[in-house]
Amino acid sequence: MYKRALAGYEKALGPDHTSTLNTVNNLGTLYADQGKLDEAKQMYLRSLVSFRRILRDEISPSKATIHGFATALCRSIRIDSVNDSIARSELLELSNHIKKWRQGNTAIVNWLAKALIGVKDDQNAQLAFRYSIRYPNDNNADFGGTLCDGCLYYITISTGRYVCRQCSDIDLCEICMSKHERNTLALARCRDHCFFSVDTTSLEINQPPTGKFEVDFDVWIENVGNQYS
Repeated sequence: MYKRALAGYEKALGPDHTSTLNTVNNLGTLYADQGKLDEAKQMYLRSLVSFRRILRDEISPSKATIHGFATALCRSIRIDSVNDSIARSELLELSNHIKKWRQGNTAIVNWLAKALIGVKDDQNAQLAFRYSIRYPNDNNADFGGTLCDGCLYYITISTGRYVCRQCSDIDLCEICMSKHERNTLALARCRDHCFFSVDTTSLEINQPPTGKFEVDFDVWIENVGNQYS
């Protein structure tokens, strides 16, 4: 299915269109789920080469471009977690881009958090998930628009969040995680996997942190870059 969709996008939109590259990412994820890691890596590398070219040429890249790039890089890091030098290089690249693009786009920090889980850096992953939270004016604070893969509702501070340590894009709220543990919620691509529990204690549902939060973020992301340089 993805191969047919990819051929259609390439013909209609061209090889470097965001929709084409997102389909390349999805095909890579399909290969990864099937255990075909070499094929998956080839898809992610193809996507990254194109995204890097677009980002180099565009002064103000769109959110869709930034999101697609961060997605591909995170999924590539998940595969490269067995190769420390490559994973560290990719984490450094992602953290450097976050310094430029985080404003108004917390989803990119969410992908960094997932990448950090992939290299078993749980402490920084917890902080990254905290920094990925967005505070809408009239809604419960959520994680950059992340949906639960069980109930398909937004995951918020009050719902709890659990992130698969092996899949790059499986998230569950607390209720669905409980169902998954009792084998009453089946996830076709995620069986017998361990999950990372995001700590939301001490966070206000609709009260953004004070200005010091932004200062802390700048210091933290700089430290992450230094750690993986």
